[in-house]
Amino acid sequence: MKDRKIVFLVEYDKAGEFFFRFAAAIGGHCVFVTALPSVYFKAKLLGYQAFLTGWRKHGEKLSVSDAELEATKAVALGAMPIRKARDRACEVFNAVKSAVFTDEENKDVYVLTWNGASVSGVAARAIKQHYPETKLLFLEIANLPGKIFVDPKGVNAQSSLYRDPLLLDLYDLPSDKEFSEWTENYVAEKSKPSYVAPQAKKQALGAFALIDFFYSAVFGNNYFGSPVLKIKNYLGYKNENKVKVDYVKHSEVGLFAFLPLQVSNDSQILINSDVDNVDAIRLISSRESCLLVKPHPAERDTSYLAQAVLGMSNVSVTDENTFDLIRASSKVYTINSTVGLEALILGKNVEFLGRSYFSHFNNDRLKRYIFSFLINIDFFSESKISRLDAENVLSRAA
Repeated sequence: MKDRKIVFLVEYDKAGEFFFRFAAAIGGHCVFVTALPSVYFKAKLLGYQAFLTGWRKHGEKLSVSDAELEATKAVALGAMPIRKARDRACEVFNAVKSAVFTDEENKDVYVLTWNGASVSGVAARAIKQHYPETKLLFLEIANLPGKIFVDPKGVNAQSSLYRDPLLLDLYDLPSDKEFSEWTENYVAEKSKPSYVAPQAKKQALGAFALIDFFYSAVFGNNYFGSPVLKIKNYLGYKNENKVKVDYVKHSEVGLFAFLPLQVSNDSQILINSDVDNVDAIRLISSRESCLLVKPHPAERDTSYLAQAVLGMSNVSVTDENTFDLIRASSKVYTINSTVGLEALILGKNVEFLGRSYFSHFNNDRLKRYIFSFLINIDFFSESKISRLDAENVLSRAA
């Protein structure tokens, strides 16, 4: 039997915590390749083989196109130049090569990384190209609590699900009763005034986070933005450009279409859409007699919004509860946000303007996606992952 080796590529501290839980569940030979000192040292303490990237300059060079690197979050957000991203992808590739491909024998190698629209994602695909027997997996927090998205090609518009929505038809379909009960519980939870999505909760700033930020700043490994700005965010520093916008109630406007906006520099807009917030407002306002738009709660710059709706008599801005707006609307438009999925769950007419696999969902595919395609592992939990669930994740690799 071939020795199974599982390699985790980590650019994000919370993904590191998740992969430690996963490694404990799956056992065997696990390797961590990361740009974060906190993840590197913890992996070492736990007895795993580990590599810290971000400072190495040697090793095999990769032939990676600018277009592939431009599709990463780091480059799209302006946090890392293409040259640096290419160097970092080469580092990750060479670390994995030295860890598991040191001889000619056949390997049972799995490479797992978070998201995939990343420098590590570029490296993972290069590994697959050089060593075709390698099995890849890209993971992401699902749009629904307590579940994760797992795909061998990528996430969002890079996923196999986006390329072939018929894949969902292979998964088990829950009963109408199961779906109805789940929907009732989900809507009740989301409708609570006190509900806060786990990913929106503020994290504590610990010593390891400061070390990661310092290391990132020194070596330019700014995978998801400026480390200085991240520290300011942790400390509550506000760097906002809020422009006063007059809000309306949906009860004041009659029949309306609803557009929940995304954060203006969201990677979903930068990478997975040809339409930004302003484009969306202009497009929909030309179709609908009344449009209500809601800024994203995490938006720091609303100056564009005030300008975009200026002179548009059929466009108004609201800050009401999103679920209430979905229910009351005649149609929901979204670029590619969770709100679109929520609207589908509520049975609304939804149009996705970005590259989203949700646009191919019918009612049965929606049910299959929620109950069978997504895997029931809570990313934010500290509880143990079962061996069965971990093997279920690996079964999706290709």
